[in-house]
Parts: sequence; C-alpha cells; structure tokens
Amino acid sequence: MRYYDKANGVKNMYIAHINENNKKQTCDEHSRNTALNAGKRLEYIGLYNTAYLAGLLHDAGKFTDDFNNYISAAANNEKVKKGSVIHSFAGCSYILENFFSADNTYRKLTAEIISYAIGAHHGLFDIVSENKENGFEHRKKHQPQFDKTAISHLFEECTGKKETEELFDKAAEETERCIGKFLDELGKMADEGEIRNDIYDTELDFYLGLLARLVLSAVIEGDRTDTYNFMSGNYPYTLKQDTGTEKLWDVLTDNTDKYIHTKENATPIQKARGELSDICKDFSKNPTDIYELKMPTGAGKTLSGLRLALYHAKQYKKHRIIYIAPLISILEQNAAVIKEAVGDASKVLEHHSNIISEEDVPEADDTNKTKLLTQTWDAPIIVTTLVQFLNTLFGGQTSQIRRFSALENSIVILDEVQSVPWKMLSLFDLAVNFLNRVCGTTVFLCSATQPSFGELKHKMLISPVSMLSDEQEKRYSAVFKRSSILNGGNYRLEQLPEFISGICSDSKSTLVICNKKSESEYLYNKLKTDEFVMIHLSASMCMKHREEMLDRLYNALNDGSKVLCVATQVIEAGVDVSFENVIRFKAGLDNVVQANGRCNRHGVSENNCKTYVVDCTDESLIYLKEIQRAKNAMTSLLCLYETEPEKIEHDLASSAAVKHYYSVLFNDISKTENYCDYPIKDKPSLLELLSSNEDWKTKYDPESPYTLCQAFKTAGNIFEPLDSCTVSVLVPYGDGKRIINDLGSERAKYDVAFAKKVIEEAKHYTISIMRPLVDKLIKQGGVYKIYNDSVYVLNENHYSVETGLILRKEDDGCNILIL
Repeated sequence: MRYYDKANGVKNMYIAHINENNKKQTCDEHSRNTALNAGKRLEYIGLYNTAYLAGLLHDAGKFTDDFNNYISAAANNEKVKKGSVIHSFAGCSYILENFFSADNTYRKLTAEIISYAIGAHHGLFDIVSENKENGFEHRKKHQPQFDKTAISHLFEECTGKKETEELFDKAAEETERCIGKFLDELGKMADEGEIRNDIYDTELDFYLGLLARLVLSAVIEGDRTDTYNFMSGNYPYTLKQDTGTEKLWDVLTDNTDKYIHTKENATPIQKARGELSDICKDFSKNPTDIYELKMPTGAGKTLSGLRLALYHAKQYKKHRIIYIAPLISILEQNAAVIKEAVGDASKVLEHHSNIISEEDVPEADDTNKTKLLTQTWDAPIIVTTLVQFLNTLFGGQTSQIRRFSALENSIVILDEVQSVPWKMLSLFDLAVNFLNRVCGTTVFLCSATQPSFGELKHKMLISPVSMLSDEQEKRYSAVFKRSSILNGGNYRLEQLPEFISGICSDSKSTLVICNKKSESEYLYNKLKTDEFVMIHLSASMCMKHREEMLDRLYNALNDGSKVLCVATQVIEAGVDVSFENVIRFKAGLDNVVQANGRCNRHGVSENNCKTYVVDCTDESLIYLKEIQRAKNAMTSLLCLYETEPEKIEHDLASSAAVKHYYSVLFNDISKTENYCDYPIKDKPSLLELLSSNEDWKTKYDPESPYTLCQAFKTAGNIFEPLDSCTVSVLVPYGDGKRIINDLGSERAKYDVAFAKKVIEEAKHYTISIMRPLVDKLIKQGGVYKIYNDSVYVLNENHYSVETGLILRKEDDGCNILIL
C-alpha cells in the first residue's frame, strides 16, 4: 500500500508506525530520529557516526510495500502474524555486502559491529552457534531480493549511497581509535609479562563483543525513545537526555555540602565521618580511573561517596552518577539519603526491579506498550541494584541492553563490591575495564572488606592511588571499632531460641540476622512475646512494607523500648540502626563485618557490646552455594582466631583477617574449574561464549570469515546474576491493592501515560521471587498475571502483614531473595 503517488511528483511514503489516533510516522522520520538519538548517545566517546549509521539503517526493511500492508492491517485490527515481515535484516546484509573488507581489519570490524547492532535491535543472535548456522550469513542469505528492494526504497526516501559511504568511512576511523584504547592496554600488559597469549586473545575478543553491545545499546535506546514518543502522542519532540550539566552539578554539590554540614560533629565517630568526607572531596580531583574506596563500616560511606562523585562529576563534566547497591534494602535507605542530600528528588531515579516482564512479548513487535514502558537510565543520578547493573552488562533482553550506553562518561559507585557473585568475577573485572578505558567511566569500588580483584587471572585495572594511607586506614579502623566479634558456638535451629533469649535478657536491644527467610520466620514466631517490640525484616516483604517496619524499629530504638529484630541480610548494610548486641548466623566475613556495623553503631553504649557468630548446624544451603563457600572460609578464619590470633592482630575484622579470609575463599573457588569464568553445564563458559567462542567456532564454523564469533543470544539466555532466575511480583500490601486494580483496568490497556505512572508507583510494592517458585505458585493459584500478561501479581492469601511472602515448608529452597 502506497500513500502518495510517485507519478504525480510526490514521494512514496513508507510507514514505520501508526498510533492509536491513526497518525502515521514515516520510515524516513523514524530512521533519522533513531540515528540522531543513537549518535548523540555515543558522541562523547567518539562513536557518533558509528551509532548514527546503525540507527539510520536499523529499520531498512520497513521501506517496503509488504511492511506497509502489514502495519496497516495491524492498525485496522486485522489478524496479522507478529514479526512476519522481517525488517532488521536489510540494513545488516547491506553493510556486510558493501563494506566488509577482508583487507582492512578495522573496516571489517566496523562492518561487523554495525551489522550486529542493526540485526540484533529486536533480539540478540548468535554469530557462531550450536546449530552450525552463522548469524551474519543467515541474515545475508535469508531474503536477499526483499532486502535489496528495501535498500533501493531507502535510498529513494531517506538516505543515499554516498551518505552511507561517507558515514561508514567516518565510523571506521572511530572504531579504530576505540579499539586502539584496549589494544594499548593489552599490549602494555603483554610487554610486562602480566598476561599470557591465550588470555590476551580472550580479553581482546571480549572487549570487541562489549563494543558491539555498546553500539547495539545506542540503537535500541534511539529506536525505543522515538517510538515511545510517537506512540504516546508526544510528537514531534526535542531530544533531551537528562544528564548532569556543570550548572546542575554546582547546585547538587552545594546542596550536599550544606546537608553534610548540618550533621552533628561532637563525638569521635562523628568527627571521623566529617574528616573522611573531606578526604573524599579532595580525592575527587583524581582523573577518570578505577579506584578502591576502603572505609570502615559505619563511616558514612553513602554521603562521603556521594560527595566524592558530585565533585568528580563537576570537575570532569560527567553525564551521570550511578550508585549500585547489592540489596534492595541498602538501595531503599541510601536512595532516601541521596535524595535528601542533593535537595532535588526529581534528579534521582530508583531502579531496582523490572515490573514489566518481556518474556512473552515478541521482539519483532516494536510498538508493543509492554516493551516501550521498560526502564531507561536517563537521569543525572541513578540508584540501582547490583543485579540490574549486571543484567545491563550481560543480560539477554533488549530492555537490559538498552541501558548500557547510559554508562558512558559516567561515575559508577559499586557499594559493597564484595557482593559480586564469585562465578562472575572474570566477566565483572573485564567489563569494568571496558567501562573505564573505552567508555570514560570512573569506577569507585567501595567496601570495608575489599576483595583482591587485581590478583585474579583476568585482572581489574585498578589504579594504584589509594584514598587512605596505611596509617590513616589503621587510625580510622580504631575509631570505628565499637564492638567485639566473637564465636558464639554451634546450635541446631531449634536450640537457638534459648540462646537468643539468654542474650536478650541482658540487653535492651538485640538483632538476629539469618541466612534464610525460613530461619528468620521460624525464630520470629518462636520468640514472639509482649516483652519486646518484635520486628521481622526480609526481602520477601515489599519495599513499602519494609519502610514501615523500619520506621517502627527506629521509633522503638529511639524511645528506649526493649527491642528484638529478627531479619535476613537485608538489614546488614545501608540501614542506620544500632543494637546493643547482634547474633549473626555464620556466613562470609563481609556479612559478619556488616552485621557488626549494626552493633553499637554510634559508639554511645557503655555496655560491652558484642556480635556473636553462631553456626546453625542443621542449616541447608544447598541452593545457596556461594553462602556455603563463604561460610567455609569464615570457619577457617575463626579457627585461626582461636589458635593463632596474633596472625590477624587479635581482631576478626582486621586487614590481616580480611586478607586471610579472601585467600581461603579464592583458593576454594579456584579448585572448581573455571568457576570465576561463569561455568555452564555441557557448554563453554559464559566468558568463552562472549569472547573467542573457540570451541564452537572450531566445531561448527571453522571457515567463518568474520572476526566476531560470539554466541550473544545463548549467553544472554543463560545469564543469571543469581543462582536462579527471579521474577518481580506485585503484592497486595497497602496501596498495592489499588495499583493492582489500576493495572488491571481497561484504561491501562489504552492510556500509555497512565500505565507508565502506575508502573512507577508499583516498584514500591514488588518482591522478587525465584522463577521455579513463581511457576509453582501459578499452578496453586497463588500468582496470576495482568496488563497484557506482563505483570505478575501475588494472591492476597499468600502475603502476611508481619512477615511478607507466605511459603510452604517444601518451598524452602526458593525463599532467599537478594536483589
């Protein structure tokens, strides 16, 4: 179907989108807007033309009568097969046919990178796969005549051969400069003997894969941004990325300084926090690099880190600050502190769960509201979880990949960086290197128990510049030592209530931290009494529920009530509470140190405050292997403390203790083949799939002419930051009931702006549940779907106002949720 008659001197109009008001967006408009959006996304790091050309050609296959007929029929509510007209192959095959040059390495790589961005913008594909089909060759040969027709129409309606050639020439120059950045780094390491040839090849291919993902990210962002604006009626629009400007950083820095100066500065701990904050401010002058930020627990790391980031952003004109927390509980508390400190909550975006599930949405359906409503990271300050950050780097959904380009020229603060899963250390190290060296991102690794990332096989290129001298580190550690860590002994779970009661009898406030929700719920119910203000906290309670429980806890502690709080590790960091005594189920040293940070936190108690490490001997951690490994390493440390305490300075939290703990842990990890390379049963490791992919290439495509050979789709489908896939589920707690009704209403189906507003509210009323348990609950009627089957909802009788998600005993293996 053609809407204009070329015979009468008017160009044909090929349609990209038709919105609900029957307005039509031409392919020319959409292609140019996407190209501009994508190019702007990577302009700072010198990849404007690369991203622009990929965006210009991303929908080349829509310049056809077949797509016009398809989209018009869909707009008229006629029955059509989603994705029946493949429009992402034409631009991909055109670039490969016309610009792939075996004689020039960089032009060849540029063609592959741009082709991948075009061909994968509706879903990743494997370049070399188990089915013996090369992804590039498949796109070249699948529909050659259709693609050639589409390109000829593209040249008539939108661009021309000359412009594409000029853009490609510029893109090849950009790509060469970009690749040169990590070639220089790898060459330097090879010259110094720090890297073997096989590691060199693996890391080079891994960085090339991330470069392809980065350009793809810009195209997805440009495409979805333009499509959303048109489909929601916000058209034409002015492209405006909400990033930090020099003026904005000035305002937020001034506000934060004023906020910090309102804090009391009377006690030694308060004075030390102020001094550390000033040290952070001075350290911000250091250039873009990867830095370790070692600060004792309770030293005010959130505010000091924010101040450091703001001053660094101001000096080096960074686009945004991305604060990453390991747990939702830390994110909740620290997001509130950050918003209050900067004085403008509108500049802070919280992103901790994907309320929208894209699993059942066809990738080819680029007008589906479900896809268009997924979270983008366009704000000056982003507060998100480690899981969302890792998904952005390695996840397989386009909604996850979309966020990757937001990391360029930014500041990433990784709080409690020791929480990165051990199986991901190689991937994590190399991705951080890429962010810093290629994307111009400054990375701050924050922890009181810093792992030795620079000692692993795939090294993180950490700057040797330290924020604190050895002398300062010892001095401030002494200031913030407010309690003692002791071995509390071994008990079965049923014996622990008696032990806990004995501690509580001599204490005004006691905190018990368990490894599993089933343990915390058991102890909460066994210990429940009118003698105490009883509080339960776990990740199976939605954010709003936890906020209300924390308010109750703060009030009880402040008014001197006798308090017993039983929790999982959600309370371990980022929660500013202080107890006289803490009981921590044995886990890793990092967990124990964080738990100890809740003991006499402000140093005001005159009692001999203690953190007891207890071993629950009948505890099953079969589904939590990393906790079990950490627990084993902690057992070794406790044995050393009992037999040769002088080796760790008579202190379980000393630098020597941390070093011993990680030495044992990493040694245990290294005994498992390729553990740090994300091993996959019956397949190459994830690191191999995302780099050289040598095994599959040798077996299935040994004659491939392409440099890129990654199995991006397979890797994305397999990748899970945690040991099991999780799903965000909306719960009927408080205002969550109204939100469930709103999302299930007819209005939400047709009003995109209304749905977006409700989904933003919903993030405070979700919990993350492991996929196997969600499947069980669906069969039991405990979970159902609303909003085009893309939002999961928990049935009301499966949620407790005391302890959150209600589970049966046989579901015990699925109840630890760390998101």
